Amino acid sequence: MRSHRTHFLRLDGDRRRLLGDRLQSYDSASERLGRILFVRFYALLQNLNFFVFGILVIIFAIGLRQGLPASRAIATPLGLFGFMFFLLGVFPNEPIPWPAAAHYLISWAGGVSLLFSQFFAWRRLRRPVAGEGGSSIRYGRFSLVTLVLTVVSSAVFATFGQPGSPIMGLLQRVLIALLLVWIELMALRLLQLSKA
Repeated sequence: MRSHRTHFLRLDGDRRRLLGDRLQSYDSASERLGRILFVRFYALLQNLNFFVFGILVIIFAIGLRQGLPASRAIATPLGLFGFMFFLLGVFPNEPIPWPAAAHYLISWAGGVSLLFSQFFAWRRLRRPVAGEGGSSIRYGRFSLVTLVLTVVSSAVFATFGQPGSPIMGLLQRVLIALLLVWIELMALRLLQLSKA
């Protein structure tokens, strides 16, 4: 009897064995996300993830621009980050219809644009926002701490996260988690400001 996953993917015997071998041998601590995505179905899901996440970040950047006074410097690079994520779905790493360099260039450009957004968030929120007391200062400090941790994590990933490294996957996930936590907490802050 075929499993639900196998039936859904409609895999023939050879592809099913290949998928099973990849899923069983995949080590999330030592391998980057792309290796498991080489299987066509997972690659399509990841590309869809890039499209949707990129669009959501662009929408968030627009909301941030409208919700925080004088936040163009924060929202513009954040919107660029979302656009770069959207492009990652167009230029996937595996399977490789495009040169892998395009995928890496886009991902690093997106990361750098998010660093600019964090920097400008720190600069903008290091002083109290009118009408809300001093609570925005904490978000400014948080943006600075996240910026520093992201730069350090990027340097560690670039140095120790080379293919074949036993901690490549772990370093990649730490870097991604830092970026996502910053976006999440800034979104929660914007939600609080919109309700005030």
